[in-house]
Amino acid sequence: MSSQRTKAALEAAKARGTVLGGRRVSAKACVGIAAEGRKAGTAIRSQKADEWAHDVLPVIEDIQLADPVSLKAIAEGLNERGIVTRRGGEWTPMQVSRAMSRTA
Repeated sequence: MSSQRTKAALEAAKARGTVLGGRRVSAKACVGIAAEGRKAGTAIRSQKADEWAHDVLPVIEDIQLADPVSLKAIAEGLNERGIVTRRGGEWTPMQVSRAMSRTA
C-alpha cells in the first residue's frame, strides 16, 4: 500500500515538472565548489586562531614580565592559571610558540 502511494506521489511530482534525483551540477563544478569551501574554511579557522592568540598574548606577556622564562615555563604558567587552549586542553611549549608567532 505505501509503495503505491510513493509511486503516485513521484508521478505527481514529475507531472508538476519537479526534477527527481541526479546531480544538479557537473562533476567539474563540484570540484570547484569543494575547493572554494575548503579555502573559505581554512581562512575562517586561521582567523579564529589569530583572534585566540591575540586574546591569550597579554597573559603570556604577563608571565614573561615576571621572569625571563622558557616556553615550557610559560606553558606551565598558563596551565597553573587555569587557562586552557583553544580546544580546551593543557598548554605545551609548542602551542605557546605557535600562539606567540601568530601575534608577531
